[in-house]
Amino acid sequence: MKQELRQTLKLVQQQVTEATEGYEWDEQAEFFGELADWAYGRHEILSAPPEMEVQDYEEEYNV
Repeated sequence: MKQELRQTLKLVQQQVTEATEGYEWDEQAEFFGELADWAYGRHEILSAPPEMEVQDYEEEYNV
């Protein structure tokens, strides 16, 4: 990871930590769970090669 992105990650981590301070533990847990889901989704999208064809399941299976 490039140094600029590493610094951005540290900044985001600090901001999120500060933004969630003072909330109940269950609210923080829910927040971080949703954040993790979002991050995982972004990772999955970006892990696929750009030239990879996206399959249209709705059309194929008449959903």
